[in-house]
Formats: sequence, C-alpha cells, structure tokens
Amino acid sequence: MTAYNALLADSTDHTLIDVRTRGEYKRSHLEGAMNRSYFAFNYRKAFSAVDRNKLVFVYCQTCHRSPLAARKLKRMGFRRVVDLKGGYQHWHKEMVPLGK
Repeated sequence: MTAYNALLADSTDHTLIDVRTRGEYKRSHLEGAMNRSYFAFNYRKAFSAVDRNKLVFVYCQTCHRSPLAARKLKRMGFRRVVDLKGGYQHWHKEMVPLGK
C-alpha cells in the first residue's frame, strides 16, 4: 500500500476531487470523487461549496493538471491539499475502488 493509499484509508473526513474533464470523469473515476475540471470557466465558483478546512486530495489523468490545481487551491485558502502523484492511471493500477 502506498503512502497516499494509507493516508486515504486513514482519513475519514476528506474530499476527493477529480480535476479531469467531465468526459474523463464519466468514463471512470475513483470512488467517492467529485468532478471539478481544472479547465472550468470559473474555477473559484466550481470550488465554492468545498470545505476549505477538510483534507483535500486532487488527481488528474497523468499528474499534469493536479499539481497546478493543488497550487490554485492553496492560493484560494484550502489548508491541506494533497496531490495524488501518478494520476488516475497510477491509482487505477493500484486497485483503488472505482466509481461507475
């Protein structure tokens, strides 16, 4: 089990955010993830309902968008943001439960 898997498993009060496009998310996503595309027209509004005090995990397809999203979230006042390194491709291989 990776350190991120352990962190996800140990955290009962977190938010998991998929920053891929709606189409990528619809094809498959990690169980419990909400979709907030990195390319959203109004990024700040897309995250307005997300609790800034919770631990937030973000991921994309291959770990190109999620580091950028994590930096944006921190600038927006999110206190604890973790980028799931390796992206969805890696997590799919690690057998993290998938939605849909």
